[in-house]
Amino acid sequence: MKKEQLVILFFFFVAFGFYSCTDGDPIEKEYVTTKSIGLRTTLNKIKADNGIDGRNQPTTFSSCFDFVYPLYLSYNNSTEVTVNSFEGLLTILTNENQSLYIDGISFPFKIASTTNGSITIINGENDFQNTIESCGFTTFNDYIMNGPCYDFVYPFSVINHTNQTVAVSNHNQILDMISEGNGNYILDIVYPFSVVKNNQTVVIQNAYQFFEFNDDCFDPCNCPPIEAPVCVQTSSGLLQFQNECIANCAGFSSADFVNCN
Repeated sequence: MKKEQLVILFFFFVAFGFYSCTDGDPIEKEYVTTKSIGLRTTLNKIKADNGIDGRNQPTTFSSCFDFVYPLYLSYNNSTEVTVNSFEGLLTILTNENQSLYIDGISFPFKIASTTNGSITIINGENDFQNTIESCGFTTFNDYIMNGPCYDFVYPFSVINHTNQTVAVSNHNQILDMISEGNGNYILDIVYPFSVVKNNQTVVIQNAYQFFEFNDDCFDPCNCPPIEAPVCVQTSSGLLQFQNECIANCAGFSSADFVNCN
């Protein structure tokens, strides 16, 4: 009798080991996830569009793609989850906080165009970032170029477009790195680093916190969201701003502008 009970328990634990949950519940490791700044950028856009965390940010565009589910994600504590629907993703995003948040995704995954429904396979971070840039999502590049409501504490390190870690000592170096990437990559930062806002120093521990911090910023220049690009030639390449007001806010004058073509 005792032997039969042990056999039953054995099959119970085997069955439990193969069980997986969906839409935010932990599952057994069946895939490999990678930390992705492209994912965090996209999730930030979804949260803004859906008023999560009380956000109601005006946008001049809508998302140009939807995820094709299931989607395999991971939290910052390495817990992995599978998401079977957009509603499930919204539930996960609603329950995020600075201690527990999504920061990884399993490549490859599929997206569907919101225009014609065509399917695209995203094979890696470069594909993801190129898609985000073409859709016009707000990235760290935009926050930095449009005039943030804080000052960086230098020096600190960033990851450039060739995936190298580089120390920066001033704002112009960051702008140069963005221009070197030709708008095809999203600037990422080595954490932690510090910023100063309203004469107070804040330590930024991760990308989730940095997005939250930037979302609380106000636009010190109150620039209109019009598309009237102006360009500035830097030592590393051409830097394009959405309009003259934003370029002025970043410290450039009309005397610095060159032909964008």
